[in-house]
Amino acid sequence: MTVVEEVTWNCVHCTQDFTHEAEQPMASSSGETCESCYEDLRSCSWCDETFHVDDMSWADIGDHFMCPRHSHMILHCSGCNITLIESDDQGDGNGRVLCESCVQEYSTCYECGDLVHDDYMHYVDRIDDYQCDGCYVENDVHSYDFTPDYRVFGRSRVGDETATTFGVELEVEYRNADWKDANTRLQDLWTNRDVTFLKSDGSLSSGVEAVSHPMTLAYAKDHINREALAALSLYGVRSWKTTTCGIHIHIGRDTFRNHSHLARFMILFTRSKEQIVALAGRETSQWASFELNANERMVKQAEGKQHPDTRYRAINLTNRNTVEVRVFRGSLNGDTIIAHMELLAAIIEYTRDQRNIVGMSMSLTWTQFRGWLFMNRQQYPLANARCSARVDRRI
Repeated sequence: MTVVEEVTWNCVHCTQDFTHEAEQPMASSSGETCESCYEDLRSCSWCDETFHVDDMSWADIGDHFMCPRHSHMILHCSGCNITLIESDDQGDGNGRVLCESCVQEYSTCYECGDLVHDDYMHYVDRIDDYQCDGCYVENDVHSYDFTPDYRVFGRSRVGDETATTFGVELEVEYRNADWKDANTRLQDLWTNRDVTFLKSDGSLSSGVEAVSHPMTLAYAKDHINREALAALSLYGVRSWKTTTCGIHIHIGRDTFRNHSHLARFMILFTRSKEQIVALAGRETSQWASFELNANERMVKQAEGKQHPDTRYRAINLTNRNTVEVRVFRGSLNGDTIIAHMELLAAIIEYTRDQRNIVGMSMSLTWTQFRGWLFMNRQQYPLANARCSARVDRRI
């Protein structure tokens, strides 16, 4: 008698042998599968291949199954640890995974663009938006050592590509002032709010300094906000009627043709101490000494051959990119601020063409400069008017 050997097949998932008579194989992308295992097969949501459920990863959201080759696409929500696939991630793309539910508790920081939990966000009234802990500064005041990425305002105009730039630091005291309202107003020192940022200042009793980004004189004249400055006094802010506040004006070093030009600027400025003090509205040896400038070291310092020993001088040369004039008394009068800027701009231009060192004793005097300023009064009207009111009448 001939014995017929039974033909068997093997389930690729459970590896059990079956006869065709006992059970027909079920077709799957993995191979022949028994009926029991077939019920536990799932298609990969990414590649559509079928695998046993025990070999797959499952995402809670969307009921997605991912095969071993694509299991790395299963993520865990940073908020609730629920699993989801990459296409359902509502996070920021920087490693923070968020499900659709948890992302409702997060907001985007106005400053840095990061997605941050609402518990660590702060509403900022002046921008009508939110900042994260890292970007938020209480009362919008930065620390004294804060340095932004400076922007130059005004040089985009045709003909102003190389114009002199000025940075203004206005110190104010908040005596009996509402800090929040005062800060908001102070941000409006220039009509473009991007120009100004606030910093703390240890030399002040209870106040801040409003610091501007560099700008041209023409830009400053167009954007000084006289109404906002006038309104500050209504909020208890003081600048002129204090013993602590000043206006410091930074001049871009690229303004000066060379070291000789800077030296001429310094010589005329310090030789004119009496007139400058009258225009500035104050004299202080503590914060802006003339004596530290008024000697033979000025030329060496202008040439970079001698390093200044302090920044508390009428003309401070310790900054790499600017020359700082520190003599002016604080003021909330927009015309006064512009007049100071015009005065410096005029001295810069006057000394730009004084090339003969031999004639320096004659040309680098207040009398000679004042005559030049009067002749150019249409270009520097506020500086000329202030000189007439505070200096000429004393002569």
